[in-house]
Amino acid sequence: MLTIIASGPPFKVLTVTTSVDSVTGDFVIDWTRPITNGAAIIKYLIEIQDKDGVWKTSLATCNGMELTIVGTMHCTIPMNTLTGVDF
Repeated sequence: MLTIIASGPPFKVLTVTTSVDSVTGDFVIDWTRPITNGAAIIKYLIEIQDKDGVWKTSLATCNGMELTIVGTMHCTIPMNTLTGVDF
C-alpha cells in the first residue's frame, strides 16, 4: 500500500513580538506558528539585525533548531549579548 501525504512548505511567520523581560532585562522574542500546509515545522531560522544592518543568529541563546524553542515559539537573549561586539 502506498500512502501519499500532500503538503507544501510552511508559510513564513507573520507575527513576531519582541519585549524586554522586566525582571532580567533580557530581550524576548515570541512568534505565532505559521500555516503549516501539512508539513511539520522542525526548526526556525531566528535572525537579529545588527547595528550595521547585517542579519545574525544567536545560536547559544536562541537556537531555532532546539525542540523547546520550536515547540514554545519563544526565546530569550541576554541583553549583554545584543550590546556586545557581535551586534
